[in-house]
Amino acid sequence: YTAEQRLDAGLFYTKKWDQAQNFGRNILDTDRASGSSGAGFGPSLAQIAAGHWIARVDSRLGLRDCTIARLVLGEGRWPSEAVAIACKTERYVKATVPRFCEALDSLIEAIKMVQKR
Repeated sequence: YTAEQRLDAGLFYTKKWDQAQNFGRNILDTDRASGSSGAGFGPSLAQIAAGHWIARVDSRLGLRDCTIARLVLGEGRWPSEAVAIACKTERYVKATVPRFCEALDSLIEAIKMVQKR
């Protein structure tokens, strides 16, 4: 895939992630989603849809790719940190960019699969 396709996929994932986190109510937080937070406000339909989209995409990613995507695109961590955490090794220190690109390529494929449904 091209750098532009990877950027577009990353920005789209980040947009959906942010929608799922809208106004401090995190649909991906099961305690809040189950209503145990006591806030009295449920998530919006857009927030629910974004959370479902994230779950469908994440389920089509391998564990390492999913971890890298969530840490970088969702939580804003550095790719080097995400790769080290996901791969549980420092051996990717000089290969962070290729491993991150590999995760983004997997993200593109996962998004395509979700969009076909």
